[in-house]
Amino acid sequence: MIEKYQADVYDLIYKNQVIELDCMGIYLQTGFVGKNDFSEGKRSESVSPTVNGGDESTGISKRISNLPAFLCGKVFFVSEREFTTNFARIPDDLWNLLSSYITIPLFIIDPKGVFSIETRLINKSQNPASLTTTRPHLGMQIFGRRFVRVQVLGTVTIINMELGEASEPNPILDIGGGGIRVLSRLGWLKVGDEVHLHITAGFRDKENIFISLELTVPSRVVWTKKLGIQEGRMLYQIGFAFTDISISDQDRLISFLISAERSNNK
Repeated sequence: MIEKYQADVYDLIYKNQVIELDCMGIYLQTGFVGKNDFSEGKRSESVSPTVNGGDESTGISKRISNLPAFLCGKVFFVSEREFTTNFARIPDDLWNLLSSYITIPLFIIDPKGVFSIETRLINKSQNPASLTTTRPHLGMQIFGRRFVRVQVLGTVTIINMELGEASEPNPILDIGGGGIRVLSRLGWLKVGDEVHLHITAGFRDKENIFISLELTVPSRVVWTKKLGIQEGRMLYQIGFAFTDISISDQDRLISFLISAERSNNK
């Protein structure tokens, strides 16, 4: 269960702090989507026997299916009354919705917890994509996971886009709508590293039908933990947060997890 309590967030906004743009909140405020979009795109109770990266419909309106559910960035500049957050990208359809006439909803992702804040746009610029917004004193601290975590059978291939290199498959420990935890021997990964994760997972449902998921998601290392040496090499647990996932991909993922959790509890 998620609970929210008012909190002082002023000092939690500092250079290199991780910030998420709540894109869904923008779409709703601007009328870019309406109730029909989300009634069609609600989290489904089941998924098809094969859920992969093809053209299978998730029930999400085509208008928003490829837009991000959230975007992850970092604070670049802070002053007494405003701060600037840089993002890797902001798609044109979303960019055009951002104005001083709406509330810009953000999440602060801090070691002390997750905090939601409401800001106003002061300026936006491209190259890099950045938003300068008001600096609030108060926000809401969120207690409890925003996304349920589910244990599934599967692997993650970690792709270093700069080097064009991919790791061996790493076993999944658990996964949620906003991140994943894996076992890995990749000691070079450190907190803050940006990678792409190719996720492959699956399970058999109550009717013995194999349900699969295949997904590639830009992600960031948020923590690592040494487990000890096994077979002559150090083994790690690594936690990743998704930094950019489309609405349709997140919907497929959550639908898959709902079905996987039911299968785990059968």
